[in-house]
Amino acid sequence: MSEKFVEVIYIPGDGKQWLEKIELTSGMTVASAIAKTSFYKKYPELSTKDCPVGIWSMQCELSTILKVNDRVEIYRKLILDPKERRKIKAKEQGFDLKNNRKQ
Repeated sequence: MSEKFVEVIYIPGDGKQWLEKIELTSGMTVASAIAKTSFYKKYPELSTKDCPVGIWSMQCELSTILKVNDRVEIYRKLILDPKERRKIKAKEQGFDLKNNRKQ
């Protein structure tokens, strides 16, 4: 019989990936998979109540049942709205946002 696993991944603000591979048990949910890892020990300041979660880049609920080889992702809160970030980056690169052209 082949072994069944899922991965749980989190990437903090410093960009250093944390990942644990755990054995999948029947009826395991996203919440129970996270609880089975060292996530809460490693990041005691975080709570999955505050952080969205997903499976393979698709946001889901903590109660979602996992399948073999799923990758559970714990997402960080956004520091800056993506639209605002693009505006800042464009200004840094010398774009005139009012006239929509490079200065």
